[in-house]
Amino acid sequence: IPPGELLSPGMMLTIGFCAAAPICFLSGGLFALAWELFCAGEKGEESSISVYLAESLGAGAGGLVFYFILLPLYPSFAGSLLLIVFLLAGAMVCGAGLKYPGKLLCSLLAAAILIMACISFSYSDRVDLLTRRMQWGKSFLQSRDTAYHNLVFLLDSGQFSLFSNGLWLFSSPDPQSAEPAAYLPLLEHSDPERVLVIGDYSPELVGEVVNHPGIKSVDCVQPDAEATAFISAVLPRSPVEMGGDRRVRVWRMDPKRLTRGAAIGYDVILLSAGEPVNAEMNRFYTVEFFARMKSLMNPGGLFSFGVAASPDIVGPKEAVLLKSLYATLREVFGYILVLPGENVRFIASQDGAGVAKDPQVLVDRMRARRLDLRYVQDFFLLDLFNPVRLAYMESIMHAGPPARINKDFEPVCYLYGLGLWGAQLHLAVGRFLGFISGGVPSWVPVGLGALFVVFVSVLLAKGGSSYVVAFNTGVCGAVLIVIEVVLVLVYQIIEGSVYRQMALIISLFMAGLAAGSALVRTLRGTGAHRLFMIQIGLAAYLGALYLLFSVFRGSVLDNLGHDAMLLLFSALAFFAGMFGGGQFCAAVGCTEKVRGAGLYAADLIGASAGALAGSLFFLPVLGIPKTLLTLGFACLTASATLLKNRTS
Repeated sequence: IPPGELLSPGMMLTIGFCAAAPICFLSGGLFALAWELFCAGEKGEESSISVYLAESLGAGAGGLVFYFILLPLYPSFAGSLLLIVFLLAGAMVCGAGLKYPGKLLCSLLAAAILIMACISFSYSDRVDLLTRRMQWGKSFLQSRDTAYHNLVFLLDSGQFSLFSNGLWLFSSPDPQSAEPAAYLPLLEHSDPERVLVIGDYSPELVGEVVNHPGIKSVDCVQPDAEATAFISAVLPRSPVEMGGDRRVRVWRMDPKRLTRGAAIGYDVILLSAGEPVNAEMNRFYTVEFFARMKSLMNPGGLFSFGVAASPDIVGPKEAVLLKSLYATLREVFGYILVLPGENVRFIASQDGAGVAKDPQVLVDRMRARRLDLRYVQDFFLLDLFNPVRLAYMESIMHAGPPARINKDFEPVCYLYGLGLWGAQLHLAVGRFLGFISGGVPSWVPVGLGALFVVFVSVLLAKGGSSYVVAFNTGVCGAVLIVIEVVLVLVYQIIEGSVYRQMALIISLFMAGLAAGSALVRTLRGTGAHRLFMIQIGLAAYLGALYLLFSVFRGSVLDNLGHDAMLLLFSALAFFAGMFGGGQFCAAVGCTEKVRGAGLYAADLIGASAGALAGSLFFLPVLGIPKTLLTLGFACLTASATLLKNRTS
């Protein structure tokens, strides 16, 4: 896989299947085998939910061990070796009292693997480095995992390149990119003194800003202290290092938490956080984030960022993304100047006062400020501000149907970025992503809902109890997997860092499964009655999430600290898991025709379908709040099939 290249859908599916299939096959088979062995005893089918309880407890405990011990103390390869040692040791202990053919050979093989894993653990750092070199090639230099990123430095022909989670972040030295990013907005301002740089970890952009005459302070918002330390250790010492100039201050916080109470007003704000190709980057290009940046600006201040595009002729997929960014900016700022080039640069201001389209004005300012630059020179400005090129960019922004506004919980730029990626990979993929990114007609979700209601009606009229229970178990599995995705996505949108916290959120969800399976027995009534009440409770939980993420977001979520936010989302995951565990165990007591292993399969099939439909359709098309309402509708509608068996 070339560095920085997004994988094709086929390659993604192949790698995902090959990586997950072995453990998934073994895990599912072990669960079914354990269930059947337990049922063969005296306790019977319903008491076999202890198997489900044990599996959920083990998953939750394993996740907590991973989050609190393995993740902070060991690299990924060393952690994998520790898991191998634990599993083999457990298997040897469990099989010690059993008699079966080939026991001696199996024991010797397990012991040999155990010894090899223990020996490899002492060389885990070297093995990890070797695998990184195999992944990235000869130019690989160093790598590090932080709370926000998997960072990899490449060194090729004297130029350092940093990749974050596989995507290119910056290169150094790279004055051809740093000069326009810094000086175009600074030259557009009549007298810039205070500058805010967001998300850029390269010292080059800050160095160019500091070299501009008249700059009194430069604030850099960099939430990942580990990344800053890693970059400082790898890159050569620069004339202006982070913290080496008294005018430069570094804020260790997420940019979304930067408020006027924590910082001064700024004349120019430069955003350099990568392009909106995923949820992590999209959060910096929403109407909510732009409004926060506007609140930090002085009167006459400028806000600027760049997005890669074709330098001369902008393609239709690129145009859709650029139009969405422009429309989102227009929701907040009164004036936006769009400059063409390999990086289309947006310069936004409150009213456009002082922003010049005449290149001669910028040339005069550059001479008056005695700037001697390598790339931003007279001929560069004259070509960039050519009236024909500016008019071409202006026509792109206003051509065709209006673009959708990019919001925190309706991340359309992320979808547009995927559409651009899909068009580059395969025509059919590009058409599909382009169709849903353009806004699906209202009849599509309405039609899907109508089909779901018809199916439920047929099942209610003619379906047997076993089919009804399996259907509700599948629906619950689909709903819960989408809830997990929503919780992780919303946490990342608000906090930014989810690279490590995701382990804790999912661990608490699994612990909730165990708690729900233990508590379901305390509910009164028949199995169908308990199942019905749990489904109604899950729908109410989805309604509460909708209110939290829409109505009460400003009064609750935006005012929580980092630790309180992590605690809240972990608790939300725990309660969601309780509904899942309770639903499964209540379903086991509803029918004798479908055994626990069959219900487990229905649960996983529903979860797989929910993950695909949620990530590829509902979340990107409907947004998070409407997706939650859709899930609630599915729960309520599916629960109607339980009404006739509720009192039986």
